[in-house]
Amino acid sequence: MSIKDTERKIMKKTIRLYNLIEFCNNNRNFKLKDVMEEFNISKSTALRDIKDIQELGVPLYSTGGKNGGYKVIRKTHLTRIDLNDEEIKSLYFALSSISNLKSLPFSSEYISIVNKIYNSSTEVQKSIINQYKNMFEYFNVEIGNEYSNEIFNKVINFTILKKQFTLVYGSKHLTYIYQGIGLTYKNNVWYFVTANVKTKIVRLFNLNKIEEIYETRFKEAIPNIHLKNYKQYLVEKESKINITIESNEIGVNLLQNHLWSNITINKLEDDTFILKIDINKEDVNFVSKIIISCGKNVKVLSPESLRNNIKQDLQEILDYY
Repeated sequence: MSIKDTERKIMKKTIRLYNLIEFCNNNRNFKLKDVMEEFNISKSTALRDIKDIQELGVPLYSTGGKNGGYKVIRKTHLTRIDLNDEEIKSLYFALSSISNLKSLPFSSEYISIVNKIYNSSTEVQKSIINQYKNMFEYFNVEIGNEYSNEIFNKVINFTILKKQFTLVYGSKHLTYIYQGIGLTYKNNVWYFVTANVKTKIVRLFNLNKIEEIYETRFKEAIPNIHLKNYKQYLVEKESKINITIESNEIGVNLLQNHLWSNITINKLEDDTFILKIDINKEDVNFVSKIIISCGKNVKVLSPESLRNNIKQDLQEILDYY
């Protein structure tokens, strides 16, 4: 069995044991077959799991015979989270909203947490949550991409521990060594903010295109770069394009909904606006689609390369019809 398979097996058992504790909270008396059916596990696995949670401090005792089973000794609620009614409402709403967004990682874990919050709540709090359950409906939530939890966890772990690494990006193994700065959510896409250890230049990697991350033994200090100041360390000037856009007020509001590393807005006397924006060359195609989505509210004045890109995209749409 590989290391990854072992890690998955351990994680699966850990989650099952946690859920078994919650099961004990809600079922003060139960039989072994109840555990087997609830978690779809064998008799031997169920016995091992019960033994494991007893070693963790869950106060169970067993009785033999035809009507025998298990009983929780104390009346105290295990792993209780002490939250008031308003905190329960806000936390439940936040997590249930997040669990509906497929573009976010750990979606199944969010659902699991929501269920645990419900199971650890008082009867009054459960009544409040039940009132909330049917009050909200989510549309158009499957935006962006679904991400690998394994890669997401590596990104977080490497960043926290300040590990330096190489990575496979878009099927290409990059030779530069990077250090993670953090994660940013931009236009429905998660980006891994990294600093090139040698050049000290910041680059954003689309998380969905990262196929693997490899830790290196290389260790070199980098400047104090963090999510509050990383934009000043972004890619070299020659890798950037300056674009100028003429827009009305509606267009300005639409464009400001997007994350731009550098934007200036000047209002003219006729209630039109001139926007000057710096973008990375590799983002031209994406920016073209943003401009098109703004319709007649905006017009690119320069550069010509972006204007041509927009015309090409529009022609492809026309050809489709």
